[in-house]
Amino acid sequence: MNNARRDEDEESDGSPKDPPARSPSKHSFAESSGGGKSAGHTVCVNDRAGNAQYGYPQNFLKTSHYTFINFIPLNLLLQFQQFSNVYFLLVMVISLVPNVSPITPLSAVVPLVLILGVAMIKDGYEDFKRHIADRKDNSGLVTTLVDGAWKDIPSSDLEVGDIIKLERGAGEACPVKADIVILSSSEKDGVVFIETSQLDGETSVKPRKAREQTQDIQTPSQWMEHTRNGKSVTLHVDEPNPKIYVWQGVMDLPETVEKRYPIFIKNVIWRGSSMRKTAWVIGAVLYTGMDTKQGRNLKQAKRSISSFYVRMNALVAQIFVFKHIVLFPLAILNVVWNDDNRDKTWYLMGLLDYNSTEQFFLNYMTYFVLLSFMIPISLFVTVEFCKIAQYLLMVWDSEMLYFMKGVGWVNCRPKTSDLNSELGLVKYVFSDKTGTLTENIMRYMEGAVLVNGVWETHSEGDHPGTLHQQTSPTFHGLSTSVVPANRNEAIGRYLATIGMCHSVIPFVKEDGKTVIFEGSSPDEVALVQAACNNKFTLTHRESKLITITVNSVDYQYTILKELEFSPTRKMMSLILEDSSDATPSIVQEVMDEIGQLTGRHYKLVSYHGHEKADRIIIVMGSG
Repeated sequence: MNNARRDEDEESDGSPKDPPARSPSKHSFAESSGGGKSAGHTVCVNDRAGNAQYGYPQNFLKTSHYTFINFIPLNLLLQFQQFSNVYFLLVMVISLVPNVSPITPLSAVVPLVLILGVAMIKDGYEDFKRHIADRKDNSGLVTTLVDGAWKDIPSSDLEVGDIIKLERGAGEACPVKADIVILSSSEKDGVVFIETSQLDGETSVKPRKAREQTQDIQTPSQWMEHTRNGKSVTLHVDEPNPKIYVWQGVMDLPETVEKRYPIFIKNVIWRGSSMRKTAWVIGAVLYTGMDTKQGRNLKQAKRSISSFYVRMNALVAQIFVFKHIVLFPLAILNVVWNDDNRDKTWYLMGLLDYNSTEQFFLNYMTYFVLLSFMIPISLFVTVEFCKIAQYLLMVWDSEMLYFMKGVGWVNCRPKTSDLNSELGLVKYVFSDKTGTLTENIMRYMEGAVLVNGVWETHSEGDHPGTLHQQTSPTFHGLSTSVVPANRNEAIGRYLATIGMCHSVIPFVKEDGKTVIFEGSSPDEVALVQAACNNKFTLTHRESKLITITVNSVDYQYTILKELEFSPTRKMMSLILEDSSDATPSIVQEVMDEIGQLTGRHYKLVSYHGHEKADRIIIVMGSG
């Protein structure tokens, strides 16, 4: 169950070691916020001239390995890291020495050139596809505020401090091309819904939010008013680093008296995220290019060497040693024979002009080429062609097609052909959580309600809505008596609790009737769906307002305070106020593994009225 809070839990886990940072900005976020002397990152919003002094990088991410100039030398250097290629290069060089090679030099040159050529063509094609993907990713148009008007520019031309507007088409997700701080959005409270699957693998929708001080500034004229006549919105934030779950900063707004407001992870969107269920969002660029979180976590991929090649190189080395065990005695015996038959072999008089040492080295090179068949070069030529054939067979395999929404049927897309042989060696697949390699669906299984001091259990299993069908739950609001008057009221509070204490957002489908729920926690969505199946439907959720509908009656509550889940508290709390009588109530969700039953985790949820609490145990399962 803890995996559902992965975003928050990983804040305490740290992250990979930060790469070397560029020169620090002139201003320091740490110093400006009363911290130590660590360097910070300063952003002057809508002020390219003010940001030019800091030397921020271009907004271009590069995943390709080679350029047109360095491809041949770098790839050859990579090819000759294989011992077999070095060996055949020696054979080729010796075969070119006059009066030494017993074979035609062409027979040693052509196979080596063929091996290197095929490998270079294959690597070049794969890197060419990376270049195409880079250009596509960095050339998308982004609406930017330029001279008081919105203008579309390539994403690679974005600079730190630019104000951009992201708009989502009908049924489409809008990719984010730079790290931005949210300024305003189309939603009432400045809320933005994003998906971060390309960053952390999570496909659930996560809410982000603009600060209330900027969420009403939405037109170009309003932004120009806030950034002209010496005024400037300035951000002092953390230096670029790869940590996607930990971030903080402050926002200085040019008001009558300059005010400073804190901004946190919930106020930003990282590059690589996709905007969903939000018509548009306006933001200011924080980091560009390799300074973005995606860029800082982008590691230059090294060429992977398969275990097949490692084993083959080891065999080549062993054969090379054995070859010399045979080669040295042959060269020595030839020198001895020449010395013994110097007067009898008139047809070898030219060779006899050399002394014994010179004859040994000449014989060594001759036998080195003559015995080159012990390591057949044809094997390596065949392997290269086999890898290409296997690559194409995987692409053409009709049984490896899958359907991608909005794209259609997509075939297998191998990233490299160097690791084909590794596929047959896979014995175990380890996954850190459900959802990585499986469909992450959480289902409400069963629960227990405290009724008159006795735990009453129920199970729904594969029959959603069973609790409402078997009982008649009643609900009269949170401001009623703390102690339930009867069994039906206890069950009603149970369903109201799991239907309201969460961060889930309800959305109405295009048909105008069906309500779907989206949230960063799959288990929270499952609980809200379970309450909905039992006629306790979450119909509206804003940052300050929540509405639940029970038997066609709407119960509306003002959210006075939301205490978000954290690994330390291990709970989430909502302080609600009844809109009808202004009575405050507390709803808490305590997430903890308190035991196991037939392999299922327990989850404890508490409803608090004024002083006492009704405690509910909910058993969750995945399927």
